[in-house]
Amino acid sequence: MRILITSAAPLDGFGGGSVHLLEIASHLQRAGAEIYLMPVTDHKTPPDIWPAEQLIEVRPARIHYLLDGLGVARSVRKFAASNPVDMVLGWQHEAAFLPGLAPKMGFLFGMLAAFPYGAWSGRDTRWRTIKQLSDEFFRCRPLKKASIVFTPSEFTRQELISLIGIPKEKIQVAPLGVDSVFNSIQHEPRSAIRNFIFFGSLASIKGVQDAVSALGQVKKDGYFNWKLKIAGWGDREQLMELIRQYGIESQVEFLGALNRCELVDQLAWAQVAVLPSYSESFGLSIAEAQASGLPVIAYRAGAVPEVVKHGSTGLLVPRGDVAALVGAIIQAFENPERFYQMGLAGREHVRARFSWEKSAQIIHSSLLSLTGARRS
Repeated sequence: MRILITSAAPLDGFGGGSVHLLEIASHLQRAGAEIYLMPVTDHKTPPDIWPAEQLIEVRPARIHYLLDGLGVARSVRKFAASNPVDMVLGWQHEAAFLPGLAPKMGFLFGMLAAFPYGAWSGRDTRWRTIKQLSDEFFRCRPLKKASIVFTPSEFTRQELISLIGIPKEKIQVAPLGVDSVFNSIQHEPRSAIRNFIFFGSLASIKGVQDAVSALGQVKKDGYFNWKLKIAGWGDREQLMELIRQYGIESQVEFLGALNRCELVDQLAWAQVAVLPSYSESFGLSIAEAQASGLPVIAYRAGAVPEVVKHGSTGLLVPRGDVAALVGAIIQAFENPERFYQMGLAGREHVRARFSWEKSAQIIHSSLLSLTGARRS
């Protein structure tokens, strides 16, 4: 089976999206599929990311990123004309013009839907009518026209059903996996918890400001001996102002964006991961933290309750409730042995439930059934 997967972003970008796409592509290929990737990028993909002979790069649109789909559609048409494909899987808005192309070129079209649809549809904007129209065409229409949609969580599956109107029988849940390198991290029991980590995007939706505010309040409450390391990418300016307001400059360290080896080293240093995201279609960083043996403090938001077992592998508090976040952090100070045991439980929880092999197997078997039914 020949599968072409399109992507709205470069393959070497930061964040869970690029990891998700590359891991699924790699494991589908191991399962016997012939995989080609088509990212929208303004630079050459490093050769160690994906084989050049199975890579078709598309330049971003000059006018607006939502028009990237025009270049993608042209490239898909050209590629499929000389390399017939069985399936094209889209990622986001770059797939906007593929539903109409699929019957003409003889391939089936599906989507990998790992996007915070509820948060996106509810965002404030002056151009609400334009936003609704553009969302409908560039984001919702490809999902509605797809023969099959793969989503990483039951939460996102329900969003697709209720917000966009995707028939439930078209949606397959394929949870993400975690790289086995995180399982190799070892933590020793300690009599006190001092080391906290946040890693991921510094965008407000990921809750890094709430993590800083909570620890700033913890210091005001008399807990002085701690350190927070922030590993991520994005604008630090507002975050630095918040850190200065709480007077915790000496206790917060910015690490910048880390590669896999650097992240593993920092997770080995940490004792608790504070990851209070406001919306997650899965929560890959949260799963990675648990796989590394860290208890997680997070918001009960999006798909997070599907990844964290409250009270067993971490603590979940109501979304946006910084006071509850403070309370959870204080519990870590006062119950170090309990939190160490939650870290061990989290590792076993992730190992048992989430693997890229399982995710790729779900996708591969579904696509085989779909293409087989079409041929018959």
